[in-house]
Amino acid sequence: IHGPKGVGALYIGNHSGIQPLLHGGGQEGGLRAGTENLPAIAGFAKAVELNFSEPRNKQDNLRNLKNRFYNLLNDNIKDIRINTPEDSRAAPHILNVSFPGIKGEVLLRQLESKGVYVSTGSACTSGRNKTSHVLEAMGLKKTEAEGALRFSFSVLNTPDEIDYTEKVLVSAVTKLQKMAKF
Repeated sequence: IHGPKGVGALYIGNHSGIQPLLHGGGQEGGLRAGTENLPAIAGFAKAVELNFSEPRNKQDNLRNLKNRFYNLLNDNIKDIRINTPEDSRAAPHILNVSFPGIKGEVLLRQLESKGVYVSTGSACTSGRNKTSHVLEAMGLKKTEAEGALRFSFSVLNTPDEIDYTEKVLVSAVTKLQKMAKF
């Protein structure tokens, strides 16, 4: 939510059974040891305030950015597979796309060199060198799963950034497809 790193919030019900990771002082009802980082907490509180005022409007803006990118990709790149459901219940800020025949990691590096940062998997699988079990469960072929990238959008992104990302992506995909034919 664009707050400081290392701080967050967790709601714990009365009978959650949660145990502390670190033992020591009695902060947070005995669930957390150590001194709280008050500047980070204040920053997180401000991020919550900014992100959750007018949440419907922000979700609509995110969905519009995602749809703009989706349409640009469909219009300008052949042989892609959109893995994110079109359903309105899908996350408004994430678009997963496969580029069959191109390794996602190679395409990721091409995009990074132009200042576009994406992921080859979900946040919970970062750092693992393995195809996504979710994409496999969705029935993707191995080449489709290996060629998948996750694009995440933010309320801070602009339509110009979406257009730039599409241009960089089209160029990188075209280059890698030509290389694959040799």
